[in-house]
Amino acid sequence: MIDLKIGIPKAMLYYKYNVLWETFFTELGCEIILSDNTNKKILDNGIIYSADESCLASKIYMGHIFSLIGKCDYTFIPRFCSFKNKDVICVKFNAFYDICSNVFDNINILTYDIDYLRGKSEIVGFLNIGKKLGISYMKTLRSYLIANEKYKKQNEIKVSNQNLFLQKSKKEDKLNILIVSHPYIVYDELLGKPIIQYLKKLDTNLIYADVVDKKHIKNGWKFFSNTVYWQSSKELLSGLNNYLDSVDGVIFISVFTCGPDSLVNELCTRKLKEKPCLNLILDELNSDTGIQTRLESFTDVLNDKRKVVLYG
Repeated sequence: MIDLKIGIPKAMLYYKYNVLWETFFTELGCEIILSDNTNKKILDNGIIYSADESCLASKIYMGHIFSLIGKCDYTFIPRFCSFKNKDVICVKFNAFYDICSNVFDNINILTYDIDYLRGKSEIVGFLNIGKKLGISYMKTLRSYLIANEKYKKQNEIKVSNQNLFLQKSKKEDKLNILIVSHPYIVYDELLGKPIIQYLKKLDTNLIYADVVDKKHIKNGWKFFSNTVYWQSSKELLSGLNNYLDSVDGVIFISVFTCGPDSLVNELCTRKLKEKPCLNLILDELNSDTGIQTRLESFTDVLNDKRKVVLYG
């Protein structure tokens, strides 16, 4: 093991790429330092170091970065801009590197660029990490290939498990609800987890739109619009389209002030006229009681609709 500690913030794209990143650095021989699960302190610090106009998820990310300062040799802040097929992502994922470089003193950032429109592919980005850390080309390449294979396998398992769960759920007398939300929201300890836990207390089966086979992503989103701009939105809409006929209702969970979600979620609710939808927008002042009341009301609506379908 090389004597390097790599700090990884448990926020934003960590919830999508955690297996890829952690496996890669572990294979290189680095020690991984993860930030704590999101809590009130992390949020409060993130607010201090963020512009007021930043979305809630971005503020939380800044809090995680701050929490790692002094605990690691490098803080890992990747840059994402464009992907294959000319897909793009929200500009905040490209900007975090520069924002953190300017906001925080004494921070040593380790990054890689994903920008296929400018010839910056994923594998080249990981090889550059190894070069910066003084690790051989072959060891870095081997570490990336192992990590990438594990990442792909994990995604296949998640999709397979959800499909099996969905088949089983059809035999149960429970509501099936589709959760349409970015992984960094729905799986975050402070943002999405309380909502998920409360829905489970209401005895519902939950399906997640972000867990979808890649073959459905190619065109599935076009059911809603041919002009969806952001890759992450395309993925969620493809999952929404894939699972729509298997669920009783849909819950959209986004954060204030996310521009892409404000457009896409409104587009979906207008399109899904026959399927009950609930749009939850989380901000810094959320009341758990208020959200729980809305969730209870929504499940009541779904149960009443089911009774009408079953009994007339």
